[in-house]
Amino acid sequence: ILSNCAIEPEVKDLSNFLIKLGCKIKWLGKRKIQIDGVKNLKEINYNVMFDRIEAGTYMIASALTEGKLKITNIIPKKIKTEIDILKKVGATIKIKGTELTIIGRKKINYRTKFNIK
Repeated sequence: ILSNCAIEPEVKDLSNFLIKLGCKIKWLGKRKIQIDGVKNLKEINYNVMFDRIEAGTYMIASALTEGKLKITNIIPKKIKTEIDILKKVGATIKIKGTELTIIGRKKINYRTKFNIK
C-alpha cells in the first residue's frame, strides 16, 4: 500500500496503463493505492496521454509570437487553467473535441490580474 501518492493526470494515466497490462492496482482513496503482484502481464496497445507541460509551453509560445497553433489529441479540461489564463491575456483559443487551436495577438495584455486557486 502506497500512501500520499501524487494524483496528477499523468499518474492516473500510468495507473490505467498498468491495470490494462494486468497489474492489480486499486485506488483506496484520493491518495492511497494498493498494489498486488502478478506473475504475468498482457500485451496491449495503449495511447499515453498528452504532456500538459509541453502543450502549455507551445501554447504560450504561440500566444507570445502571434502564432497560430493546432494541438490534437488533447484533453482541454486537463489544462483549463492554462487556457483561461491565455484567454485573459488576449489569445484566441478554439476548442473542438480533442483539438485546440490557439492564435496569438499582436498585443498581449501583460497587466492582467489573475485569481488562481
